[in-house]
Amino acid sequence: MKIVKPWVELLEIDGVKVMKSLERAAKHCYRTEGNIKENSYDHFLRNCINRGHESVLEHEKITIRVRCDVGAYKDITRHRLASFSIESTRYCNYSKDKFDNQISFIEPCNIDDKEMLEAWKNCMENIERTYNQMAQMRSNT
Repeated sequence: MKIVKPWVELLEIDGVKVMKSLERAAKHCYRTEGNIKENSYDHFLRNCINRGHESVLEHEKITIRVRCDVGAYKDITRHRLASFSIESTRYCNYSKDKFDNQISFIEPCNIDDKEMLEAWKNCMENIERTYNQMAQMRSNT
């Protein structure tokens, strides 16, 4: 069993290029595409957001990698302002060498009590043990 800390990684982006692309897409809505100046994106996009016109943000992508617990990922993915690619627990066989024959569990950030944390670890060990037993049973059939 492996316990890993949650993390967030923003992949490299060119922020100015993203903002200019958003401005170009948004100005299409107002038929003002010909009215784009060197740094007009900042003021224009702020006005769009302040007026509740956030849909213009959907025209560009920013990739963020996140390792978090299932509760956090469910909170994030219920908002459809993004697309999500999530590790498949259906197609990833954690009992194989590719995963060091172990399941990685995200360390909970909301358990401060040592006794409760130990109970959580025991539960995760039981989950891993049961998973490996079931994977072995499946491979024997």
